Amino acid sequence: MHVRLRGARSPSAVFVAVLALAGSGATPLSGQQEASPTVEEAELVRFARAHLAVAAARDAYHARLARSHEDNERERLRAELTETLAGILDAHEMSREEFDRFTVLVSTNAEARASFERILADLAAAPRDTTSVSGSSRR
Repeated sequence: MHVRLRGARSPSAVFVAVLALAGSGATPLSGQQEASPTVEEAELVRFARAHLAVAAARDAYHARLARSHEDNERERLRAELTETLAGILDAHEMSREEFDRFTVLVSTNAEARASFERILADLAAAPRDTTSVSGSSRR
């Protein structure tokens, strides 16, 4: 499976480009699309695994944050989340920029979104291995 990227380097650039295209009614030229790099399915699987781990970490953070009423504790939880997210991305061999690029891709490209959702369903159906989703078996 190959998904075409639009060649943007930052999420904000992609956002601005999407807004500009949506507002003008313009569509990309087919020649531009063919010159774009492709995303292999293995890369989408790696992103999906990282995405699941990030979502689980954020859910746990929000649950703990809701039970916390001390400013110091909330700040500690935020710092812990930042460290956890960095560890997840490192374990999945992704930079923050790459993770953000994939997030934009699956948000704006129907083919990539369909593949991503299929991969998520496949991962959900597979026996759960906490080390592959979170990047660490630590709790």
